[in-house]
Amino acid sequence: MSNHEQHRAGMFVDTVPAIAGLVYAAAAAVQFLDAQIALGVLDWTFNPGLAMVVSLAALVVAFASSETRNWEHYDNYEQSLIGITLLIMILHHYSPTVETAIANNQPLTGFTAFGLGILAWGVLSR
Repeated sequence: MSNHEQHRAGMFVDTVPAIAGLVYAAAAAVQFLDAQIALGVLDWTFNPGLAMVVSLAALVVAFASSETRNWEHYDNYEQSLIGITLLIMILHHYSPTVETAIANNQPLTGFTAFGLGILAWGVLSR
């Protein structure tokens, strides 16, 4: 493989996690911060249900493209952070109690959930 091909391959490997991070941040903002993303031309809105699926997919991409693809390479507090984040994401979508608790205590709970998510993405993508 030539140096040019190696450089291009390295750019792709670095670009995928970065794009996944941007997509994750946008999806988490829709899910937890009541942000709205709409494409007026297509008359389409990014809804919170889709945001949860996209967030989970982005976390999987971050984990798969990271240097540490083995769950055992993470410390206990990192595993706990990731687990709590995933639990909050899923419960926010499927549990009306959690969704109401986050909605009624905005912006504190929304920003807390969003911040935990960003931290979890950072841990998974290293």
